[in-house]
Amino acid sequence: GAWVLRTACRQLAAWRVQGLAVPRMSVNLSVKQLERGDIVEQVRGILEDSGVDAAMLELEITESVIMAVGDAIGILERLRALGVHLAVDDFGTGYSSLSYLKLLPIQTLKIDRAFVLGIGENTGDEAIIRTVVGLATSLGLSTVAEGVDATHQADFLRAAGCNQIQGYLYGRPQPADGFVADWARLGG
Repeated sequence: GAWVLRTACRQLAAWRVQGLAVPRMSVNLSVKQLERGDIVEQVRGILEDSGVDAAMLELEITESVIMAVGDAIGILERLRALGVHLAVDDFGTGYSSLSYLKLLPIQTLKIDRAFVLGIGENTGDEAIIRTVVGLATSLGLSTVAEGVDATHQADFLRAAGCNQIQGYLYGRPQPADGFVADWARLGG
């Protein structure tokens, strides 16, 4: 976990030096990272060592991780106080508790791919997406839809008010140099 976070921040810093204005990089946190008592200090140290501004780092935490860690809210509050952006990943697929959601110091809800796959085929999935977007908007949170592979999905999500879209429709996982080439080609 620490290696991944350190490597991601170093890569983000290297891209900034190359002139790539990547606004934010997301990194998943595991339950083991949150259970260790030093995650806030670890993140602070990695940000300082890499020279990355905290606002450029988004940490993604799943609902199940939040529920599994005793002082999850306290840890997340301390991470947010560093200036790090926080997101609940795969929202709606874990142990969702709306009473818990209003307490979390997060800025983003990520709509799971399982719901995105149903766009155009399952009105239930579409209703859940609209509800999550509406809930997030009401709470002052942004939304990101994961796993968008088709134009009709992106069109539906835009119409539903989803703030950001990620998936193979826009790009596949790739090495850093491939990302740089694509970024430059798209005018980033």
